[in-house]
Amino acid sequence: MICLRQLRVALPSAVRSFSAYEDYSKTSSNYDQMRRPLGLDDLGNCFEAVAARSGKQVSQLKLLDVGCGTGNYLGAVHEQLGSCTGLEFNEGMLSQALAKGMAGVDLLQGSVLDLSRFDEGAFDVVIMTQVLHHLDSDVHERALAQMSRVLPRGGALWLSTQTPHQHMGGFWWTPIIPKAAALVAARFSGLHELTAQLAGAGFADISAVAPPETLVIAPHYLQACGPFDAIFRNCDSTWAAATPSELKAGLNWWRSVIDAGGADEFLAEREALRAKVGMTTSVTAVKA
Repeated sequence: MICLRQLRVALPSAVRSFSAYEDYSKTSSNYDQMRRPLGLDDLGNCFEAVAARSGKQVSQLKLLDVGCGTGNYLGAVHEQLGSCTGLEFNEGMLSQALAKGMAGVDLLQGSVLDLSRFDEGAFDVVIMTQVLHHLDSDVHERALAQMSRVLPRGGALWLSTQTPHQHMGGFWWTPIIPKAAALVAARFSGLHELTAQLAGAGFADISAVAPPETLVIAPHYLQACGPFDAIFRNCDSTWAAATPSELKAGLNWWRSVIDAGGADEFLAEREALRAKVGMTTSVTAVKA
């Protein structure tokens, strides 16, 4: 396996800046304790629609998971499909995926910014989940174009992402580290901008839905004392964007809220906001 240090030497600067604010080599070992795949019903509908357009069975479809992480989505869907390939840049995350021993899944190290190893139209479905914000905004269009190239006409791209409003309002803890949250929120495209970018990359029939589930596994999500635990903070890369001083001040403030008996009311207010804006958005786009 190519080591991450060697890979970085060979890749362009846009790739080297990937996930600049989160050290996934450090956090990958406990990532699966807190995170789960969302929107699987919507993804299943995507599979059915692609199969119908292509004249195939779902069990014949070829899937590429770009930025597959620890393989959460691959683990949930690989037995339904004909073949699955996972592409992951971070060596720690890739190691966690490999350790799951998913039969029939090909796991490779690489970046969405260079999919030249794959032929045009090689896959029926491409998925990318919670990855775009780890790329600098000036390469988002390049990433979408790369994924478009490896899909045939009628194939589909399925994204799990967030809007800026969802990032700020959908996670209860963002007021603890507001500067970091705003920094990360700015890395997401609004839905109108993302739709335009997808159209520019050759996609049509673009639809979006906000799953009701939380990205973090229940009951961990609403643990008031969670932010004081590094494992809890590792479940969301926003915490890694906070400076030590912002994190310390924010945790001190949150401790004062808990000590004053205000945590339950605060969490209820934040959950009401999440119900309005959602936490994530699942986007389906068909290759025109």
